Amino acid sequence: MKYFLAGGGGFIGAELAHKLLREEPDCELIIYDKLVHGKGLISDLFDNPKVKILVYDIKDLEQLIIAMK
Repeated sequence: MKYFLAGGGGFIGAELAHKLLREEPDCELIIYDKLVHGKGLISDLFDNPKVKILVYDIKDLEQLIIAMK
């Protein structure tokens, strides 16, 4: 399964990301976040080959649409 997690760098998003990876070890996860405050919450995921982290602002609609494709 492939997941797209907008806001994955915040507290709730980071908890969800870790839970998904624990419960579905074969999943692929895309985290889309500006990472202004939450970088430390997902720092352990930066080297995970099943996780792709896209650092963009959710308000950038054009980039969000591209990322979701």
